[in-house]
Amino acid sequence: MVALHLIKSHSTTPVAISVTKGELTRMAKTNQANAVILTASLGFLSVTLYFLLYHFEQPILDLSEKGGWYFIVPLSMAFVFSIVHGAFTGRFWDLLGVKAKMVKK
Repeated sequence: MVALHLIKSHSTTPVAISVTKGELTRMAKTNQANAVILTASLGFLSVTLYFLLYHFEQPILDLSEKGGWYFIVPLSMAFVFSIVHGAFTGRFWDLLGVKAKMVKK
């Protein structure tokens, strides 16, 4: 049995919560499964965005060639691609256990 001690924000009295090792293992497996599902979802969304970009290439080009404020279209698309693909890539490497090397100064 593992005991976790939490301190309430409005009181300094600690509150003990008992959690079995089996429950901790189950929670860790659930978190791992959720991480895999989220990573796969972000990967699927990234692939879908690339498919839509290539499928609607000409209408997007026509829209952005109009001038004026239409230059926002490719900029906003690049921003969305960057966010989705970056989130997928970061979570993917985290799942594989690849971490950046910390450099000491």
